[in-house]
Amino acid sequence: MNLKDLLISNGYSIVKFANKVNLSISTISYYCSKKRIPPIATMQKLADALDVDLITIVNCFAVTEKDKSEE
Repeated sequence: MNLKDLLISNGYSIVKFANKVNLSISTISYYCSKKRIPPIATMQKLADALDVDLITIVNCFAVTEKDKSEE
């Protein structure tokens, strides 16, 4: 699962979620597309906002074989 999937399953658009966590829309968009990886403190903030544990968010940013093939 990736961050975008988590947002959708929790009823958030990127815009709504960005406002909730007080981050820019572009930052959340970069996180959703894995163009940027947030620092651990921000990952905790995302986890708290989505009511999931930190490891769920960390796993959203894990590099998969699919990611490697898309490079």
